[in-house]
Amino acid sequence: MSRDLHISRAYDWLLVNSLILIGIGLSPLILAPLSEVYGRKPVLIIASTVFVVWNTGCGAAKTLGEILAFRLLSGFGASVADALAGGVLGDLWRAKERGRAFAIYMAAPLLGPALGPICGAFISEGIDWRWIFWIISIASAVVTILAIVFLRETYEPRLKQLDERNSEKKETDGGKRPDLLKAMVPFFRIIRSDLQRPLRMLGTQQYGESVGIGSLNYLSFAIGLIAGVNIAGRFSDYLYARLKAHNNGVARPEFRIPPMAIGTILVPVGLLWWGWAGEARVHWIVPNLGSLVFATGVYICSGSVSVYTIDAYTQYAASAISTNLVLRSLTAALFPLFAPYMFDALGFGLGATALAGGFAVIGSAVVFVLWFYGERLRAHSPYCAAGSDD
Repeated sequence: MSRDLHISRAYDWLLVNSLILIGIGLSPLILAPLSEVYGRKPVLIIASTVFVVWNTGCGAAKTLGEILAFRLLSGFGASVADALAGGVLGDLWRAKERGRAFAIYMAAPLLGPALGPICGAFISEGIDWRWIFWIISIASAVVTILAIVFLRETYEPRLKQLDERNSEKKETDGGKRPDLLKAMVPFFRIIRSDLQRPLRMLGTQQYGESVGIGSLNYLSFAIGLIAGVNIAGRFSDYLYARLKAHNNGVARPEFRIPPMAIGTILVPVGLLWWGWAGEARVHWIVPNLGSLVFATGVYICSGSVSVYTIDAYTQYAASAISTNLVLRSLTAALFPLFAPYMFDALGFGLGATALAGGFAVIGSAVVFVLWFYGERLRAHSPYCAAGSDD
């Protein structure tokens, strides 16, 4: 790829990796509100088609400028699943069931960044790099076609609007069209750091592994995410039911916060474990175990706050979740721009310590504020639910 596109500067490589995340970060601000006007299905299909077209262009790119432009444009379609997931899950599942449902869903977008580099590394070693993009485009096109045929609309106001239009056609009485929903709800949530590049650096630099073998270090991250899915999904719904019972049967979105406190502990512990084990160059399994603990904590935090957002905003969950996606994606886009330099300057131990300390402070503050003041904060928003719908 470097030879074909004449990429010689490290900074150009960083742009190739980061520009798609900028598109992923910005587009939910448009896609989520559109889904609350026109419904989930048409927005999902159109955005998925946009991704297929421009991602295919990445594989056909002849210059650095072309692939940078195509990566950015493909990002505007790539975010649609994440942008609408919260809304769709809120449409389909009752509050007491959302923890497990969201846990199962989140396995896909979180396992993708963990397993994708492994597939990409071995594909690039065996066949032309362009097929990395084309294989993804083929798979995405198949899923889009299946969605066109089998996917059904889930957004209740849109379904009511369609029912009213059908009734109008039958009755020919020219009834009024329902108002379109235009609200977009900003929501603050803690974001997780993208450690893909440091994981690759640790394997290839500290242990002298090839790109293909070094990419296998992502398996520990994937295993941690699977562990987080099982812990967070089951524990979240169980604890939610217990707290509701102790609250005289009254549900509150804040009942999703206690698991996040556990994740807030696991994330810095995993970072410190991973960083200092890599710094000491002990057996490769030791830093990978730290990565596993970190990934478990990341999912528990991410899943807990996402389900909290769905419970709090219910009908407007897609817009609320989109703000989270913007923050997460922009952070992921910026992180690779400074991470290599930070770890080069500080080493893996001190670099991981800096990240762990920052997350511990921010994560603890978010848990404290949401648990003790979440209900008061929700009361100031006309779009929040007074309690969770069961």
